[in-house]
Amino acid sequence: MNKLNEAQIKEILETTKEFSDYDLSNANFEDANLENSFFLYSILQGANFKGANLQNANFISADLEGANLQNANLKYSNLKFSDFIDVIITGADLKGTNFKCANIKGTDFKGVNLELTNLEGSINKTLQIK
Repeated sequence: MNKLNEAQIKEILETTKEFSDYDLSNANFEDANLENSFFLYSILQGANFKGANLQNANFISADLEGANLQNANLKYSNLKFSDFIDVIITGADLKGTNFKCANIKGTDFKGVNLELTNLEGSINKTLQIK
């Protein structure tokens, strides 16, 4: 799996938004427009998506452990089979997001929009959503 540098990330952002099967650990996507982007099988541990537009993004089988998605728009995104462990999602919009069979341990869902969100088969110890 290839690790992308900042210049490579910028080039992909401006063209295909296809980040599948890359190591993007600790990458900075703050306030980026990533609508309809692909992160299938990518390593995104500690990545910063604060304020990013991730509407309709695909994170199938991605590793987002410890990522920052504070105030991000994840409406109708697909996180099926992803590792969504200890992710910061304060103020995020998760309307219609698919977490089917995702590992969501340690992520606090309090105060986020979960309307139409699919949590079927997701793995968690104590899901807090109030």
